[in-house]
Amino acid sequence: MNCKKNLFFLVLILFVNFTFAQNLNNEKSNSPFELSLAVDIPLGITSLTTFVLSQFIEPEQITYNPNEIRNLNSVNPFDRWMAQPYSKNVDITSDVLMYLTLCTPFTLFATNSSEYLTWGTMYLEAFTLAFGLKDLIKLGVYRERPYMYFENKPMEEITEGDYHNSFLSGHTTLSFMGASFGSYVFSKYFPESKWKVPVIMGSFSLAAITSSLRMIGGCHFLSDVLAGATLGTVVGIGVPFLHELNSIINREINNKIDNNKMEQASINLLPNSIYCVIKL
Repeated sequence: MNCKKNLFFLVLILFVNFTFAQNLNNEKSNSPFELSLAVDIPLGITSLTTFVLSQFIEPEQITYNPNEIRNLNSVNPFDRWMAQPYSKNVDITSDVLMYLTLCTPFTLFATNSSEYLTWGTMYLEAFTLAFGLKDLIKLGVYRERPYMYFENKPMEEITEGDYHNSFLSGHTTLSFMGASFGSYVFSKYFPESKWKVPVIMGSFSLAAITSSLRMIGGCHFLSDVLAGATLGTVVGIGVPFLHELNSIINREINNKIDNNKMEQASINLLPNSIYCVIKL
């Protein structure tokens, strides 16, 4: 829990620094995304609230009963066919790939340095929201992991009380959040780039492999992975989409203001004079 608290405070400091250091002025911008108090305050509060709750709510204490017989046939057919025993090596590999996928949005350093604050803030919002939501769901849903239905159970995982946190897959949630966020934002910044397809394919390939390894390693059922992929994708695209929509609306407002200003003043050339009209 101490590690989780340290992670929380680190993210909180970075989040506040990114979000409120932004100079929220009315200058025109050609950026596809825009930060604003109207979007980032409610989104930031929601993200941080879910993150805080997920880290400080104590999970229900459940005692493992080694004498309880777990029958794989009791699992629904959709999940049963992919259930696998535990593999520590595969588990570790999926950890590494998840962190790599979370780094894929760093391709956005190819943008102008003036955009770093914008996409950095959006990524922090998406990360904290996805992290908090997946942990809150895990706290509310009791589901034993696939390895509990096989011999040679990982006693270290069981001792830590993680064996009943199968739904949903946190690795998959974060991997697809990183992949979808990086792909969506990169595509908006560089719609004509030759790197757009490689970035998208590479990001989602890493996320898909990570998800597959979570099942191969006996840590998750197929439905856990599908739910995690859905949640991660919705958050990864949803957060930047809100900022894109904010940018579009603000540009429309600025255009209308400029058009009104143009209509307030007009200059006409007459045969022997200049006719100027200024409306106050």
